[in-house]
Amino acid sequence: MTGIFAVAVLITGVGVALPGRVTPISGGISELAYAGKLGLMIRGARADAPLLLFVPGAPGGSELAAMRQRLAALERTFVVVTMDRRGGGRSFGALDPVPTFTIDDERRNVLAVTDYLLARFRRDKLYLVAHSGGTIGATLAVQDSPALFAAYVGVGQVANPTASDRTQYDDTLAWARSAGNTALVTRLTQVGRPPYSNIYGYEPMITNEDAVYGTDNGEALLVNAQAPELGLLDKVHVLAGFLDSFDAFYPQVRNIDFRAQVPALGVPTYFVAGDREVPARVRDLNLWFSALQAPRKEIVTLKNAGHRSMFDQPAQFEAVLKRVLAENP
Repeated sequence: MTGIFAVAVLITGVGVALPGRVTPISGGISELAYAGKLGLMIRGARADAPLLLFVPGAPGGSELAAMRQRLAALERTFVVVTMDRRGGGRSFGALDPVPTFTIDDERRNVLAVTDYLLARFRRDKLYLVAHSGGTIGATLAVQDSPALFAAYVGVGQVANPTASDRTQYDDTLAWARSAGNTALVTRLTQVGRPPYSNIYGYEPMITNEDAVYGTDNGEALLVNAQAPELGLLDKVHVLAGFLDSFDAFYPQVRNIDFRAQVPALGVPTYFVAGDREVPARVRDLNLWFSALQAPRKEIVTLKNAGHRSMFDQPAQFEAVLKRVLAENP
């Protein structure tokens, strides 16, 4: 991924392990917390506002900087809780033992954080928002315990990752051939079509996604590794956690097909996709969506946005979440 080595350069040579810090919000709540070993950033203009839990996308994902910088406006409407996924950022300590890093564990982690927040803030429900790979555990948590959630919003929602990845592979190979990129053609031919057993098979698609589809996702890791909410070791873990967690988690998603496994969700369900999202992901989402049973369901497309559509178009995304709140008070 673009910027991955820049992270290593950023953190090299710093000799003191400084703790993370969070900017205060006058009259509101702004703090770093833990639910077990899972790190949280909690921010809102009013502590009594509706609760919103955000689950980031990448395995070992941390989006503390992106949430604070790009979606700070949500803090005026919600108490926004950003979770570091197991193995990343402030949750790096939860990575081991790696054999327990399973799809079901991701589901349990979302439910554990939800239970912690509902008990702490004395609420019955919260609004759950998840991105990309984080939507797997989030979707299964909603399926398992719908009574805990006022609504679910899946951004860059996963539906059938193997089918999506195979088409993305074909797109990337066709692009490489048309561009005369013989090195990439060779690399793709060597690894073959997905699924893969480790991150190195996925690497050619990940690092070339922006070029193939005209998106701009590559600097996310660098941006979030600079978050002041992360201490020095946490910053190191943004990189190490992504690599280790991807290897542990992604081989397990090859059999995910929500059309068969999640025929219904018992809460109002909204899917958000950028108009420049990888087309295969949208195709597979639509196939699931057409058969999905839910009290309310909708796909919202954000203009001029890619896979990280909520950060590409924060004002559009804020408007969607305000509407979700109004429709499901």
